[in-house]
Formats: sequence, structure tokens, C-alpha cells
Amino acid sequence: MEQQVELSRKLEALMWPDFMAKPEMEEWQTRLKDAVHQDQTDENIKVVVANLFNFSALVGLGGEWSRRLFDVLQDFSRALLTWCERSGLDPEQATSQAKLWAEEFTAKGEGEFTIEVPGPDEPFDQRVMVSYESGASSGSMDVKAVKTWCIKDGSGRILKQAEVTTF
Repeated sequence: MEQQVELSRKLEALMWPDFMAKPEMEEWQTRLKDAVHQDQTDENIKVVVANLFNFSALVGLGGEWSRRLFDVLQDFSRALLTWCERSGLDPEQATSQAKLWAEEFTAKGEGEFTIEVPGPDEPFDQRVMVSYESGASSGSMDVKAVKTWCIKDGSGRILKQAEVTTF
């Protein structure tokens, strides 16, 4: 029994980054735990939780793991923003939640990367954003909704463009 409790404690520590204990993130941790315990857990919640686990395992490893860390963060953003949309949040609310997470991940990255979340109604910027909608090649459109965030390395080079929809 003691071994099982110890294993559970270690898995919890790996699953939830330490920033989840902050007051502004406690509601998210509760929400995620509740969602995981449902009979029909949304696949986006599964991806969010799996990528939190991956993030905790990969952060700080550097080297060959850096690229995988950026993929994990991008996958996390896609699942988070999709889940926010399915939960009925409007684009501004979803972006606000994504920015909360982005700040925490960026702080945990200790200068190795920064995450930027474009907002609805911002001008479309081809340098940091991509839209796969037909006719989305013009830079004169505005962001309608954010699908993933932008990740830059410590030098400001774009590693992952934000995926957005435009109007």
C-alpha cells in the first residue's frame, strides 16, 4: 500500500507541472482532473493531460529533446483551444485562457522559449501566423480565432507559427 501511495505521488508530480499549484491555475487542475474522471472524457482533455505529462518530463532536458518539447507545447495549445471552443468559450475567452497557460509555460522555460498567443481581431501577420483557409495568403485580414499559439526560441526565432482562422 505504501509503495502504491508513493508511486501515485510521483506520477502526480510528473503529471502536473509545479505551476499548477498557483492560485490562478488551481481551477484548471481541478477542471482537468474532473474531466479525466468522466466516463466519456473529451479527446482534447486526454491530449492536454498527456502533454502536461510530456512537458514535465522534457522541460530542462535541452539538446535533442528541445524540438520534441516544442511539438508538445504546440499539440497542447491545439487541444486546449479546441476544448475551450467546444466548451462554449468565445474566441476572446479561449485566447485569455491560452495566454494564462502560455505565461506559465514560458516562465517554466526559463528563457529557452517564449509563447505568444495572437488575439481575435489582430491583423494577420504572415511572419508569426498561418491560416490554412482558402484565400488566407493576404496580410490584410484579421484573426477570427486562434487554433495554436506561436513559439519562439530564446533568440526570438519562430519555431512554430500560430495557426489561426481569419475573416
